[in-house]
Amino acid sequence: MAEYARLDFNVASWNIHSAIGRDGRYHPERVAQLIDQMDLDLVGLQEVSLSGSYADEALLQTLSPTFAYWHFVPTHVQYPRYRSNRPAGFGNLLLSRWPICIHNHLDLSFMHHEPRCKLVCEVATPVGNLWVWVTHFGLRYQERKRQANWVAAALAQLDPQTPLLLMGDFNDWMPGTPSLRALRSSLGRPATRRTFPAAFPVFALDQFWVHGPLCVRKIQAVKENGIGLASDHLPLRGVLQLTLPHKAVADKRAERPDKDKGFCNPEVNRQQWVPGFN
Repeated sequence: MAEYARLDFNVASWNIHSAIGRDGRYHPERVAQLIDQMDLDLVGLQEVSLSGSYADEALLQTLSPTFAYWHFVPTHVQYPRYRSNRPAGFGNLLLSRWPICIHNHLDLSFMHHEPRCKLVCEVATPVGNLWVWVTHFGLRYQERKRQANWVAAALAQLDPQTPLLLMGDFNDWMPGTPSLRALRSSLGRPATRRTFPAAFPVFALDQFWVHGPLCVRKIQAVKENGIGLASDHLPLRGVLQLTLPHKAVADKRAERPDKDKGFCNPEVNRQQWVPGFN
């Protein structure tokens, strides 16, 4: 009989609204401190605004003692007033306690609407590798439907026993609408709670979807410590369990050691986290 290794870990998905709170303040340190208080192993963030200089980023600097590994995929460049009109990438960010292997992201942009993408990484957890996808779907029905179809097509290429966590802001205003039907056909129902608007949550826009030997054990919309003031969304926090055969654990650990195997470290990230953006 095969023996299995299990890992319970804490994860969150949060649309941080460019670190601009409901009080109108641009305050990345506040967002970082609140993330740190949630005691997470992985966190996927949407609507992240980062410049091309690691040294200038309070969000990353504050969280670096907790999350040694991270990857940022901007969908486009902005010139926001809260950054004195300096250019900044805008997109999705994954933060991890464990090493990550960066894969090509999937472009989810549709027609002339705001650019979207799906960040793709493989995380080397203590019991084996976990695929993590972070995304932010569009505001319009046809846009979300097309994006769900594209993500479902990527899912169809995976082995059924490949563990994967898909998380993000799916802008699914009415649960069960056909816009995400392709995802439900592939993954079943998402794990979610009401997270928007932060002041009085009504809509379950932020979601976890799991694939393979991965399950959601607990889930909550985080409301403590005044977190509802930091963004227009509440964070979605969950406890997930990954279960892999011991043989797979041994094989995957052998793949972990360094960047030569594709796994990145903070120094690699600091050089390459915004491709083509200086």
